Amino acid sequence: MDHCRKVEGVQICDKRAGLRYLSKEEYLAQQPEWCDQMAWDAMATVWVDPEWIEKSKTNRANRKTPKFKPHRGGSNSIATVRQKLSKKFGREVSAIEAWVHTHRGSNPEDTNTLNTEEATLCLERYKTKATELNGPNFDWMNSPVDSRALYECSCGRPHGKWETFNGMVDDSEAMAKIKRRSTSSTANKRRRQEEDDHERARLIKDARIAKEYAQRVLEWSSGQDSYNNTIKLILESVIQHTGMPLPVAIPHPPPPPPPPTYGVYHSADQSTVNVCGHVSINIADVS
Repeated sequence: MDHCRKVEGVQICDKRAGLRYLSKEEYLAQQPEWCDQMAWDAMATVWVDPEWIEKSKTNRANRKTPKFKPHRGGSNSIATVRQKLSKKFGREVSAIEAWVHTHRGSNPEDTNTLNTEEATLCLERYKTKATELNGPNFDWMNSPVDSRALYECSCGRPHGKWETFNGMVDDSEAMAKIKRRSTSSTANKRRRQEEDDHERARLIKDARIAKEYAQRVLEWSSGQDSYNNTIKLILESVIQHTGMPLPVAIPHPPPPPPPPTYGVYHSADQSTVNVCGHVSINIADVS
């Protein structure tokens, strides 16, 4: 801006001035009084480097994409914003509340609608995941950032950055915690799978016992029919030859087979035995 005003005599805003690149001599000519000459020379050398200029253009283009989430905190860090807001409101302000404040939309009272659609969507995804992991009464606004919720709602850390709250999370600590949880989750899944396999094997055994018992009951029922027919023939023969009822006691028929002992499970129907709603077998497949 100083170059445009003093050298070119043009009044220009900082946004338009930021689109221009000068030569090293032009940068050196605008050295501020408060800056050391060697330091200013070093910065001017960087500013005219082709690689730096290309990176600057790339970053400028990135800031125009929907993924870019500009903030209103200026050069203030989230810690500084927290301090200022805490002093202003007379209460402790969380890091997340400070982040929301720096990304506030046209209505500062509306914490659900931020200054860009992307920022609003990212915050909504975090809120949903944090509530899912911590329960419906979780105070996401006044709690520390949940690194697990942030990781899952961001699908990891694309390009090494968090989708939301970037710079507010201790990356090494967060990733170590996520890794431990992932390892624990894998072990829990393996244990549940082993329990399910064991339960399924038990159910198959019970189904086989039930099938064998049904066969024994069928055989017993057939034996009952044969026994009754035999008794009937004996009685008819006695009456025919003696003309009077048989004076001796008729033997009792054999008792039915005792029921089998099953494992404990919750429910069963004609085709499926189900335990706790997640382990099932088809009885027709039991041999």
